[in-house]
Amino acid sequence: HSNVLHNGKRTQQKTIKTISHHEHLSTLVAPTIKDGPQTVSVHINKPAVLECVVSGVPPPRVTWRKHGAILAGNNPGYTFAEDGSLHIHSAQVTDTGPYLCMATNQAGTQHKRVDLQVYVPPVISSETREYLAPVDSSVTLHCQTEGSPPPSVTWHKDGHVLSETVRQRVLSSGSLQIAFIQPSDAGRYTCTAANAAGTVSLEMSLTVQSRFLNLLGSVMVKVTLTVRGEQFFVVPPFFSASIYFCNKCFAFCVI
Repeated sequence: HSNVLHNGKRTQQKTIKTISHHEHLSTLVAPTIKDGPQTVSVHINKPAVLECVVSGVPPPRVTWRKHGAILAGNNPGYTFAEDGSLHIHSAQVTDTGPYLCMATNQAGTQHKRVDLQVYVPPVISSETREYLAPVDSSVTLHCQTEGSPPPSVTWHKDGHVLSETVRQRVLSSGSLQIAFIQPSDAGRYTCTAANAAGTVSLEMSLTVQSRFLNLLGSVMVKVTLTVRGEQFFVVPPFFSASIYFCNKCFAFCVI
């Protein structure tokens, strides 16, 4: 109120003050995902963290998928962190694969793929440790391997690295095949399987069998010489000898 002098009279005037109100509206911000590892490798039975740190206004809702299926929040094998990351408590082979993190709010959607690789130490399965093979035959020294990632296989003979040749080659299974076996192939063989999770070895032996087989052992032989119908003893009249047989031959050897 104010008093105003008008024609010698004081009158009262009411002043109206207008107040303007400004409405503050929240600004929407689409989700963003912080850069992080896109591939995670972990040993079996160890914990794994798949990062998906998100931000946005309002705070985005995060969901995880594996092979297209949404991961349930009540699974005891993993938990979801407040920042959106996925924590796997004890990684197993079945956990291997691609994961998709999706962050969503009213302003949009953002996603990120993370691949999980679970390492498993190599294992060699072979029931045979001793091999027997005749000369000129072929033999396969078994070394079946398993592991993740698939193990690489190397062979040693008598402590030395074995190189592949025309006669000796490593099969895709890891086993060693030897063709046209020679006496020099006899010895101790070691199969070694290795990957990012560890190394394991298996030792085996190869015995090369002669073409001739001593079936009778040592025998006493009496040798006589007949000349014009008359027999004469060879001196000495008895001696030790071994008799050997093969598929198509007979051999008599004096020892």
